[in-house]
Amino acid sequence: MKVIDDIEGKGAKFRIVGLSATPGPNLAAVQEVIDNLRIGEICVRLESDDDVKKYIYNKDTEVIYVEQSSSINFIEDKLITLIDPIIGHLRRFGALGINGTASTMHPYTVLLAKKSFHEKRNEHSLDVSFSSLLLYCVYVYIL
Repeated sequence: MKVIDDIEGKGAKFRIVGLSATPGPNLAAVQEVIDNLRIGEICVRLESDDDVKKYIYNKDTEVIYVEQSSSINFIEDKLITLIDPIIGHLRRFGALGINGTASTMHPYTVLLAKKSFHEKRNEHSLDVSFSSLLLYCVYVYIL
């Protein structure tokens, strides 16, 4: 966070107030936001909290499960066959600290891994592999 580093570097006294519905997909990503913004206090509000409840109107939620077609399953299997070697390649170079399989990776965590790799190594030799994995994760995420 260059802006915050610059402000802090000038010795300025400052306070940042922020609001986010989704600060990150996992605890590590949320912690990174906390560290980068120098957050000292977090307030969490849920739909069930009294100060929020009065702004929530009737809401009906119905979950409908739709079975994937065999053609989508076929395509997913072929994509996994293509993406698994790329994941292995990234892991061999220590560029992918993300655990899990291709179908469980979140696009944001892939972006964080790419950023972390660039900061550690200052090289872009694996950008095509990162981009391929990111494209796959976005595909899986929107399904």
